[in-house]
Amino acid sequence: MMTAMIRFCLAFLLIVGGIFSSRADPADLVKAGVEAIQNNRWDEAIRVLSEAIAAHGLSDRDRASAHVNRGYAYFAKDQTETAIADYTAAIRLAPNDADPHSLRGWAHFTQGAMKQAIADSTTAIRLGPNLAFALRNRGRAQLYAGQARPAADNFAAAVKVAPSDVPGVIWLHIARVRAGQADQQEFAANLAKVDRRTWPGPIADVLSGAITQDKLGDIAKSAQGNKPQDERVCDAQVYLGLLQLAASDKDEARKLFKAAVEDCPLGVAEATERAVAKMELKRLGTVPARSAAKPTAPRQSREAAVESMDAAPTGKPPPPDLPQSRPGILVHGTVDIDSNPQGAEAKLSLGASCETPCSMEVSTDVPFTVTFTRKDYLPSTISVQIQPPQTGVSDPKFAPNPVFARLAPTAKKPAKPAPNKPTTPQ
Repeated sequence: MMTAMIRFCLAFLLIVGGIFSSRADPADLVKAGVEAIQNNRWDEAIRVLSEAIAAHGLSDRDRASAHVNRGYAYFAKDQTETAIADYTAAIRLAPNDADPHSLRGWAHFTQGAMKQAIADSTTAIRLGPNLAFALRNRGRAQLYAGQARPAADNFAAAVKVAPSDVPGVIWLHIARVRAGQADQQEFAANLAKVDRRTWPGPIADVLSGAITQDKLGDIAKSAQGNKPQDERVCDAQVYLGLLQLAASDKDEARKLFKAAVEDCPLGVAEATERAVAKMELKRLGTVPARSAAKPTAPRQSREAAVESMDAAPTGKPPPPDLPQSRPGILVHGTVDIDSNPQGAEAKLSLGASCETPCSMEVSTDVPFTVTFTRKDYLPSTISVQIQPPQTGVSDPKFAPNPVFARLAPTAKKPAKPAPNKPTTPQ
């Protein structure tokens, strides 16, 4: 009886010891954490990966992987600062790995830290030149930092790497519009390469006129496809909002972005779209640019998503102090404004204003003025004309752009002479 009991105890200890040994192996813990992440079990992933990081015997490469994956899990739980700390730890352990740089840049972008997002994405691209994700992230950060032209270059590089990705094609188009670059032919050619069989490919069908926005909404809300319904709805709201801005319909864009802020789910999948909706609402709210001519609602076709040059003019004449300049040509673009010294209020004759240095989206078919005012400086007014298009070369654009004013200080009033002090009688 005693012998049998001893054998049973030994067998039990061997089984328990084997299980304990298997679970305690740091490399296996990392694998278990990665598996938990793949199944969206964020809390489990954080717990298991924390055990792996705390364990001894883990190589620097595996420990860096544990930090990257735990950071990703924290990011999914909307704990961005903690995620950034994990990505930073991974970079210290594996400085030549592009992933932690790319992911930290993404986290910085969602926080609105564009300078850090550009720096991290640049390092990731240096380590992995064909990383479409890093190229797009740097492009977005540059776009929202007011650097539309380099943003377009990054989006163009991303489209070359991933030509069938419709968000990349849309981002390139948005950057071209905001940089004042003609892209009708490029946009059409890129749309033709998009894979429309899976989401978000159907967005391209709206741009080509194959389906309406309402039909796209029905597709997004349907139960079909691998991507969850709320994520598809979020995608549709944000990307259609961006395209409405490109088509000069700020009111409709504002509605879509507001809906996106309310509807986009928390988590990794829609982190970019959620951040973009908030940024665009802020831009629309702080600079409510009003145009002299309200553009017509965009048609459900590709041409409507491209800069609208054939909107019906209102016939409103230009301000009396400006020469007639090809009325009826609607121009939509970003006007960059600066002054020396900076900190001046720049007010457009169309109604919007901002503090220099700044950028404003303007849609108008008539010339306008920008008036600069600053305390202790004389006001200055700059006329902005509409430069006609060059067939096959460029679209209509604003000139000058950027708009710059050097302000002259006001003349100081001479100081009043001090009254003569009476002499003290001796």
